[in-house]
Amino acid sequence: MSLTNKILTTILIIVGPFIINSSYAEIDSDSLNIALSKYKTPQDKVNYLNETARKFSKTDTTFSFLCLKKAISIGLQNELNSNLGDSYRNLGNIYTYLGKGNQTKESYNTSYEYYTLSNDSIGLAKITNNLGMYYLRWPNDYSKSLLFLERSLYLKKTLKSEELSLSITYFNLGNVHLLLNNYIKSLKFFFKSLEILESSNEYGKISDLQNHIAQVYIEIGEINKARKYLNLSKKLSEKLENKTELANNYLLFSNLYFDLNKLDSALIVLKQAEVIFNDKDILLGLGRVYNNYIYIYIKQNKFDKVFVYTNLAQNIFLETGSIFDLSKTYNNLGIAYYKTGDNKQSREYLNKSQSISQKYGYLDITLKNFQYLAELNYLEKKYKDAYSNFIYYSDTRDSIFSIKKSKIASDIEDKYAINKKEIELELLSQEKQKAELERDRNKTTSNYLMLIIILVLIVLSLLFYLYYSNRRLNETLEELVQERTKELKKTNKLLANSKKNEEDVSRIKSDLLKNISESLKTPISEIQNLVKILKGENEENDVLYEQLELITSSTYRLNAIIKSITELYSLEEKKKTLVNEEFEFDELIIEVVDNYRTLAHARDLEINVESDSPMTFNHDMELISNAFDHLLKTVVDYASKGEIIVKLLQSDSDKIIEMCSSNFNINKRVFNNDLSTNADSGIYQIDRMFINLYVTKKMVNKMGGNIHWESSNSGEGIKFIMNFPNTAI
Repeated sequence: MSLTNKILTTILIIVGPFIINSSYAEIDSDSLNIALSKYKTPQDKVNYLNETARKFSKTDTTFSFLCLKKAISIGLQNELNSNLGDSYRNLGNIYTYLGKGNQTKESYNTSYEYYTLSNDSIGLAKITNNLGMYYLRWPNDYSKSLLFLERSLYLKKTLKSEELSLSITYFNLGNVHLLLNNYIKSLKFFFKSLEILESSNEYGKISDLQNHIAQVYIEIGEINKARKYLNLSKKLSEKLENKTELANNYLLFSNLYFDLNKLDSALIVLKQAEVIFNDKDILLGLGRVYNNYIYIYIKQNKFDKVFVYTNLAQNIFLETGSIFDLSKTYNNLGIAYYKTGDNKQSREYLNKSQSISQKYGYLDITLKNFQYLAELNYLEKKYKDAYSNFIYYSDTRDSIFSIKKSKIASDIEDKYAINKKEIELELLSQEKQKAELERDRNKTTSNYLMLIIILVLIVLSLLFYLYYSNRRLNETLEELVQERTKELKKTNKLLANSKKNEEDVSRIKSDLLKNISESLKTPISEIQNLVKILKGENEENDVLYEQLELITSSTYRLNAIIKSITELYSLEEKKKTLVNEEFEFDELIIEVVDNYRTLAHARDLEINVESDSPMTFNHDMELISNAFDHLLKTVVDYASKGEIIVKLLQSDSDKIIEMCSSNFNINKRVFNNDLSTNADSGIYQIDRMFINLYVTKKMVNKMGGNIHWESSNSGEGIKFIMNFPNTAI
């Protein structure tokens, strides 16, 4: 880089902020000259200016720019390449804070060049981390971002950098994998960073990290965990008075409420985020608030507000250089114009969005663009273009499906896709072979179907055999331990040995059930993936499709049984430790009910919740939620149409849940039955209803409560009554 180019770069990056406030710069320039007179060498002067600029980077950006202007001037005159790398990196950090993407890129690239010229490995470790975050935040080039961040991590580990520096790169890698939908890797890096930060008491950074962990849990549908980490981040942000992080929390809360279809609540928290981002002049955050407004108003068909906010968001993302957000905004504009009947404008913005999303590989946005472009062409009778868009839409959807599935499922899918194309080509050229190809295809599908049925039967048989074998082994071992304990009470030494043996047996039993549960999940998951692919290939074969639907239902029930048995064993072995925390009892129950409304509607069921007043409760929120979830799941699965009424009551000593169903019946012996007495009770069929009810009873008993049932007031169906004591255990 020539001296002339360096000077021009410096002028372009730094001079702008002083045009508006030149008098301020002159006054502080004099005071800086006085301060610099204390330092003898140019390097000491540049180090002082860089450190001063860093301290004032968020509280007084104009003064920081002034310090960096002088630092770069001295560095250029004395060819202090490593120090110049620090100056431009600090400059890029300020532009990042201000949301200026183009200036950030220019500053970071210049810093990278100076660090490279000086062979400064420590500086390169820092700037590669900054460049990784730039490509993540603005052009959203995840490949480049991952490349720079992995290089930064390698350099930091090689140089044995301090733990806090490593935690920053772990955090940034977690962000990249989150945006690439690699949720397990994302959580892995986030929790590595969190472990370091908690041991170092870096509470400000912990709040931001908790916010991102909550975002991962929202993406994978773990609503309770997402809410937990969001509340932790919010409380910490309020305690530290970190308004910027609080605004990020409100923004993520809006996503959570949107997924739960609580649009009014989403609008409330978005307004709070908007006020903070406006006050702090954080453009990128403000633009993302506007994008969330747009999602809500499109869903509410309030298109006048949609167009206002899309114009605001578009201007912000053009200024900050956030390509991903700009592509989403263009997509939203295209959808809005489509729904208001302006096909010309809709096509223009959908094409704008498509040019960005295809260039950078934003598959979800690309998928939506193809969908609406296909519908536009169809409405305008451009059938050839519509067909082409539908094909692209299908290919993009298949690509997304392939990315999210396991390698085995992807290989099978590719194989079937190739076979399908070969069959279609053959049908176009040789109509005579159609019947033979169809028979071969049905034969292959039937073989897979038979294999799946056999696997399901084997897994079911193995599950129940292992569970009852383990149960009998428990009883035998318990009797053996009792007899051995009586014999070994004669000496303390033998008693200690007996205790150790008992602990070993308990551990072996725990490991056995855990291994069984984990081992069964993999074949079941493979069966589900295979069935899903077969269903996609046989949508027109009604008989075969119905059989595949039956297998899907069976594997779903099998998964539920495995989960229930695992939870049952955990309760019986007393491994579940109650965690008391304060929460809103009625909101928790309503949240669980909301998760089943779609399924209930499909079964012609209506669920209504009745509550006299808000109820604050101090108990194990997760265990109460699971107990009620198991009971409601059973009633929804086995009731046939009608109404389910959930009443929430409270007294001085108890919180009470009453669940009435007009079309759900159960034999009293089944409800009162216990696994250990099943054979004696004359009930030989163990199904998911029995296991769910049994696990529900165990959970309620674990919390010191009780559950019973009685005939409903109308004489049809039954009423379940669950009592939880107000005093936490």
